Amino acid sequence: MPLRFPDWDLNKSLYGEVDSLPLMATPGPVLMILALYLLYVLKIGPALMTKREPYKLTTALLLYNGLQVVGSVYLVQMIQFVCIIIHYIIAVRTSDCPPSKGVATFVASNTVFFLILFLNFYSQRYLKKSLDQENISDKSYKMK
Repeated sequence: MPLRFPDWDLNKSLYGEVDSLPLMATPGPVLMILALYLLYVLKIGPALMTKREPYKLTTALLLYNGLQVVGSVYLVQMIQFVCIIIHYIIAVRTSDCPPSKGVATFVASNTVFFLILFLNFYSQRYLKKSLDQENISDKSYKMK
């Protein structure tokens, strides 16, 4: 049995409704956008910026990156914490032998206490650290 190669038509997709979408009928418009982008980035943009001083974004970028890191860590930890609490609530509700009110109160108070400690730790550790780094970068920028 000889090998059979698929018949590919790059001007049409397998699904007719896709061909009716913007920029999907042929590769021409996408290639034109790509060519204009490369022309602007490689030729026109540098020519426009030859006599201009670049923006000083070190402080803004440092602050933005610090906030992104803090936000990411905070969200991951909070999602994990919330998942554990939801798992406990579901286990208590669906259990044939739920814990006593004393145990439930103990878990709830530990949860609140953990949340307070958690938020305190992250606010002191990461928010203070990012603000300190911002102050250091501002001082080093002013020294230049």
